Amino acid sequence: MKQPRFMRALSVGVLALAGGQAIGAPPALTAGMTVSDPAGGAVGTIDSVTGETAVVATGTHKVALPLASFAKNDKGAVIGLTKTELDAAAAKAAENAAAALRAQIIPGVMISGAQGNPLGTVKAIDGDLVVLASGHGDARLPIASIGSGPKGLIVGMTAAEFEAAVKSTQ
Repeated sequence: MKQPRFMRALSVGVLALAGGQAIGAPPALTAGMTVSDPAGGAVGTIDSVTGETAVVATGTHKVALPLASFAKNDKGAVIGLTKTELDAAAAKAAENAAAALRAQIIPGVMISGAQGNPLGTVKAIDGDLVVLASGHGDARLPIASIGSGPKGLIVGMTAAEFEAAVKSTQ
């Protein structure tokens, strides 16, 4: 079963500083651009830029930051956090998001498939598994395979894929 891919995004409002002075307006950012901290330490690289957000890949996390968080110096883009600080903030944000998602997984809650079709309701939680009651029988899904969609909890499979998986275990 494919797990839905969710990018962990963290919005941190930071001002890049060098020697206590702001070093400029948000620069034009491009994928592959090096990102450093005010002391010149490597933070990561720009993974992508969309709208008012740039994703910084630190090697450990991919973190979405508002463009206003960036300044530019002679070596490229600068943010006001070190790699360690940015990774710690991203890890904390991911931990908080996982806890919030886990709090939504309770008996009686509907889980839908990738196309929004209802698959079944949470019957029970068994360790790291969710027992999902459906019209095709009960299924055990890893909690890690459940994500949050626009209309509630989802898994990364269609209703047909789910039905086939349930039938194959009976």
